[in-house]
Order: sequence, then C-alpha cells, then structure tokens
Amino acid sequence: IIPVYNVEKYLSLSLESVISQSYYNIEIILVDDGSNDKSGVICDEYEKKDERIKVLHTINGGAATARNVGIKCSHGKYICFVDADDIISNDYIEYLVGRMEEFNLDIMICGYKKVYQITQCTTVDKQSPVKIMAGAEALEDMLYRKKLTAGPCYKIVVREIVENNKFPEARLYEDLGCVYKWFASANRVGYSEKVGYFYFMRENSCQHSEFCIKKWDLIEFSKEIQLFVENNFPEQVPASMNRLFVSAIQLLKDMPKKQFPDKYLQLIHIIKETRKEVVLDKKAKSSTRFMALLSYFNINFLSFMGRQYSFWIDKLKIRMKY
Repeated sequence: IIPVYNVEKYLSLSLESVISQSYYNIEIILVDDGSNDKSGVICDEYEKKDERIKVLHTINGGAATARNVGIKCSHGKYICFVDADDIISNDYIEYLVGRMEEFNLDIMICGYKKVYQITQCTTVDKQSPVKIMAGAEALEDMLYRKKLTAGPCYKIVVREIVENNKFPEARLYEDLGCVYKWFASANRVGYSEKVGYFYFMRENSCQHSEFCIKKWDLIEFSKEIQLFVENNFPEQVPASMNRLFVSAIQLLKDMPKKQFPDKYLQLIHIIKETRKEVVLDKKAKSSTRFMALLSYFNINFLSFMGRQYSFWIDKLKIRMKY
C-alpha cells in the first residue's frame, strides 16, 4: 500500500523498485491522496503498465486516511506499506515473506537506511540472523526506541492485525497512534538488521518543519500509549513513561515558549513527573537517562541542547540510528 501526495520527482523511482521485486505475487495499491502535481498521472501510467497495480484517486485527507483506504481495498494475506518517495531493495518482499513463513511470524521487520539522495539507495547485501520476540517484548523495544520503531514501513504484518488497528486520521504522528497496537496484538515478531528499505529524508515533510500546534498529537498519543500499557501490559509501564518523557523533550526543543506558554508548562510538568523513573530505569537508553538527569539541573538548557543537536544533524546530514 503506497500513499501518494505530490511526489512527482520521486514516484517513478519508487514504483520501479516495487514492480521489480523478485517476489512477483503482490498486489500494489496506489492511493493518490488528492495530488495537485503530476503524481496522479504517473500512477495511472503505471497502472496501465502492470496488472498488479490498482490506483485509487481520493480527496486529500492525509497519509493515515490514504493508508486506511488502501487497507480496505487490499486482499493480501500480508500487508506492507511503502512511502512514495522511498525505495526498497529488489528482494525486499521475498525476504520478509520468507521469514514470515519460516518462523511463523505475525510481523517481520528488516533494517532500513536513511538517505538524503536517491543515489545513496544502494543495495546492502547483509545477511543477518532473525531475532524472534514476543509481541510484548517488541512493544517494549519500540517504546524504548531501540531497534524497533513506530514507523509502518520496513515491516510486513498479517492483515488481521492491521485491519483491527487502523491509522488514526486527521492527526500527526499517526504511526505512533497504531503501530504499538500491532506489536501488542502479535504473538511472534521477527527482526533482522538486513537493510531492505531506503527512507528518503525530505526537508519539507511536516515532521521536519517548523513547530505547529498539531505536533501536540505526539503528547496525546504518548499518553494514550501509557494508559493502554497500564491496562494491558503493566510490566511495560516504565517503557511507556520513557516514551512520554522523550516525546516531551522532542516538543520542548521546537516549541516557542512565548507563543504557547500553557503547552510549554505542560511539557515541563511531564518531564518533571517522568524523569526520576527514566534516570533509574536501566533498560532505558543511556542518552535518554542522561537527558533526564540533566533536566534536574536546567530544563531550558536541555531544550537548547536539543535544538543544537537537531541543527547539526541537518547541517552535517548525519544519519541517526533511529
């Protein structure tokens, strides 16, 4: 399932990587989410070229709505999501499906690579062992932001799990609002570091743009996760507090204090309420525990450090590990 919105510069390269898969038996659903460039035309051209492609043109509703439309129209045993400006290796589907069948998995995840130029999308032929974990363990790993992420891509999932846990619409960070439920619903999850997905970093994407109040959805989803975990996986409460703490730090560095004073104070409150748990949590990443410790000395300085870190990550085009 590929949501498409104003990506005419990248779409053909992405679709070529999908139709060139070594695993042929796939249904390719392109959801043109009200594009006003040539993306819709390109989708139609590819539909004529490949009988496996089905194009759906919809009114613009966002990536979550487009993905949900694709889910509703899909028929496969498994579901994969690819963003329309990303590229997958030619053995991507074959590898994921093969591991699903071999290990009787509900979700299989491969490695990915963040790239800033399409030319960096070179196949990484790295064979890596598959780590098998229970759904609760995968959920914990995601909340601690270790190997697993809340992104819907570079994963293959049995369709029932995706159907029962669709993307929340008309909100930012919609991935965070549903992928944790995928892990929670799974019995067996597999993970391999073999890189099969290339994630193109575009500067004009919403989550890499200036602060807007809709980004508060990150906090709302983090709170929803905390409540969900308390009710269903009480042993994972420290991990959910870790996720909430990190979400508050992420917003704090971007939020203009004078423009949103009430929200800013709420972030400060969240940090103070969760930091002790994070500092004492040996499962948390050392960098997260350090931030929590630093917050005891000067939260505003922590915000400044976060802004500097983001600046140099973008300036130097450093690829982060998560």
